[in-house]
Amino acid sequence: MKKLTMLIAVTVVAWSQTVVGQTNELSKNQLGLASDSPTRLTVESQWVSVHDGLQLMLNVEHNLNDTFGLFAYGEAHEHWGQFYAGPTFTPADWIKFGLGVGLEEADKNPLRSGNWLWLGKNKDSLLAVGNYSANGHWWHVHSNHQFNGWLGVGLFARSNAGAGPRLQITVPKKPISFWLSPTYNWDKKGAGFACGLGIRL
Repeated sequence: MKKLTMLIAVTVVAWSQTVVGQTNELSKNQLGLASDSPTRLTVESQWVSVHDGLQLMLNVEHNLNDTFGLFAYGEAHEHWGQFYAGPTFTPADWIKFGLGVGLEEADKNPLRSGNWLWLGKNKDSLLAVGNYSANGHWWHVHSNHQFNGWLGVGLFARSNAGAGPRLQITVPKKPISFWLSPTYNWDKKGAGFACGLGIRL
C-alpha cells in the first residue's frame, strides 16, 4: 500500500506538470536529460536478475530556468519502495546534478537521500546515482555513446547487480527506448542480466 501511494503521488505531480510542456521529440543529446520542454517525465520498468520481479520507476524534472530546477523520483517493486525529491542544478549544458531527500519502506529509520550526476557532450553521456539511508547504501552508473538516432553502446554497473556492457535501442522519432546489459556479479561471483524499457515525455 505504501509503495502504491508513493507511485500515485509521483504520477499526479508528473502529469500535472507535463500538461504544460509535453514533448515527444528526441532529446537534444539523444538521451533525454536536455530537452526543449521545461518539464520531462520518465517512466521505466526494469528487470535485474538479482531481484524478484519487475521494478517500476517514475521520475519528473522541471526546469525553473536555465540553471535551477526541481525533480521527484519514485520507485517500487514487490518487496520495497522509495520516494525522494529536491532541487537540480545545471551550471553548464554538459553537467547537471540533483540532491533529494525522502522516504523508503523500511523497518528502521525510513529517511533516505538520493543524489545523481549527469555528464554529457555531443553523443556521449554518463549518469551516476547514489542513495543513502540507515538501512543501506546503493549506487548505479551507466554510460552511453549514441552512434545514431536509434543505437547506443556503453557500460553498466550497479551495487548488488554487477557490471557489464550496455546496449540501448531508441525507437526513431519516438520517446521509447530499451536497454539491456549482460553482467558479472562480483558479490555472487557469477553471471547476471539487467534490462529496462522506458518512455520519456
